[in-house]
Amino acid sequence: MATRKKKKNETTAYVKAVLIFICAVGVSLVIFLLGVQSSIEKRSQKTIVTNVSRQSEHVKSILDIHYGYLNGIAKEIEFKPGPRLNSIEIDSQKLAIFFY
Repeated sequence: MATRKKKKNETTAYVKAVLIFICAVGVSLVIFLLGVQSSIEKRSQKTIVTNVSRQSEHVKSILDIHYGYLNGIAKEIEFKPGPRLNSIEIDSQKLAIFFY
């Protein structure tokens, strides 16, 4: 009987040690995952800010190019009045009639 009691006490102590170990691993894992999540959020926000600023600069440069192109066309039309301007006005009127 003494050996059964001794084995029972050893088994109980072993189970307690395993449960404590599993709890310690679980707590460590939760702390690690929270730290990783925080790091990923910060890095993602930094990456998004960088990408948005790059895209904004790219869109501004594209708009500047298009504005320059359209501004050149407007100057071409503005400085050459005459039959060409009249044909543009006629075409505009045809389009207006077509859409209405």
